[in-house]
Amino acid sequence: MRYISTRGESSSSSSRLTFREAVLAGWAPDGGMLLPERIPQVTPAMLEEWRGLSYPQLVTRLLALFVTDDGDEDDGKTEEEVPLEAIVDASFGSFATPEVVTFKALPWPSSSSSSSSSSSSSSSSSSSSSSSCSSSPSSAPSLYIAELFHGPSLAFKDLGMQVLAHLLNFYLFKQHQKMTFLVGTSGDTGPSAAAAVKGKENMRVIVLYPLGRVSPLQEAQMLAAHEGGGGGGGGGRKKEGKKRGNVRVVAVEGTSDDLDEPIAELFQDKDYRSHHCLGSLNSVNIVRLLVQIFHYFYAYLHLIPPEEGGREGGREGGRKVGSVPASPLPLLSFVVPTGAAGHRHAR
Repeated sequence: MRYISTRGESSSSSSRLTFREAVLAGWAPDGGMLLPERIPQVTPAMLEEWRGLSYPQLVTRLLALFVTDDGDEDDGKTEEEVPLEAIVDASFGSFATPEVVTFKALPWPSSSSSSSSSSSSSSSSSSSSSSSCSSSPSSAPSLYIAELFHGPSLAFKDLGMQVLAHLLNFYLFKQHQKMTFLVGTSGDTGPSAAAAVKGKENMRVIVLYPLGRVSPLQEAQMLAAHEGGGGGGGGGRKKEGKKRGNVRVVAVEGTSDDLDEPIAELFQDKDYRSHHCLGSLNSVNIVRLLVQIFHYFYAYLHLIPPEEGGREGGREGGRKVGSVPASPLPLLSFVVPTGAAGHRHAR
């Protein structure tokens, strides 16, 4: 699999990056975002094969589709083997639950609940729906909340951030290289990045956040992770024998939009990035983009019962008959409450 820029400069082999090169670069050489050259096909047969996998196992399978060379790259580059299973397992080892992603069933409102004449029936139906919330995902409930807050910073961004940090640490260790990661945050990315990088010897992160414009909890999380020499009072003197940490947190004036401008300028300066071995942990990195999609697959496999999962469509090894699957898969609708474009992205 090769990765190309959204700005279209992909004609030369140097512009087509391997997975390792894309992970380490963050941004494309021309300043664009990196995307896979093609989207791997996930067939109904593959979905049925993955049914019952744990979340880390599913992430390993899906991520492998974007790592492995297909043998037809023809650019002289080779993708080194990556112990994906071990890296993914380690990434989610700090989560509060081994399931990593959990689902909470909610009662679906009855259509008669608005009618006063059927209040007693509605009450009975509501009681029945509430009791079914504790049942398995294959039973009556049809409305669920995906709980994505079990990571160390309590933000869903821990899902992608932890995998990215562990992959980066793996590659940097093999290359005997160190990198500095500059992160601008409006609140949740900063704590997540600090938690993911903390203690990793080949990585250093500098987190910038707008003073007075993040929640008290988010600010406390970042400051608790701060390990910079001279950043926490006491004249800035390091204690004798104490190892200097790898997390720096800096509050800046202005909004997060104001903060984005100088950070973008630094990343667009190729010489500066190269000289200071500067990298990105923000959501432009392809690993975060990919992993933050995978819980949709997990939700589908977890909530759609096998008998409705299109086994007939997978009988021919997941191949299509004509231009459409032999048996269309059932739909699972997602609603993403967000002030940005998250809901449109989910659809």
